[in-house]
Amino acid sequence: MLSILFGLSEFNEFVHEFTDKIENYVDISAGGTPVVPKTVSLEDLTGNNADSLIGSFIKVENVQFVDTALTYAEGTLSYTTRNIQDCSGNTVILSTSGFADFKNDYLPKGNGTIKAVLSKFKNDYQLRINSTDDVIFTGNRCTK
Repeated sequence: MLSILFGLSEFNEFVHEFTDKIENYVDISAGGTPVVPKTVSLEDLTGNNADSLIGSFIKVENVQFVDTALTYAEGTLSYTTRNIQDCSGNTVILSTSGFADFKNDYLPKGNGTIKAVLSKFKNDYQLRINSTDDVIFTGNRCTK
């Protein structure tokens, strides 16, 4: 039996650790049921409303990055945060590791859907993506 453990650190930060050898032990292509993300709004992620969703795979629709002139992460910092907003001005943080393969990719300029694991650091909900395939921002940006 294989177990993969996800947990919370003392600062309530989502912790995950994989080695480059994981493919030798886990076959993700062999059947199974795909994980379907739970659709939530950014408004759902205010206050402590979403504590029960920490560690869950979620989908947020009709959102966009606040500053699209940036990359997903800077240098080799542990984590870089970027703000995502909806058309009502609600925001959430996207947190990306400085070790992510896509750290130097520029943030998409459009509006759309993001699929991510929800975490929380101190009092802030944060999204963590697996790849840029989880960010589909091809629609028109919100206008004010």
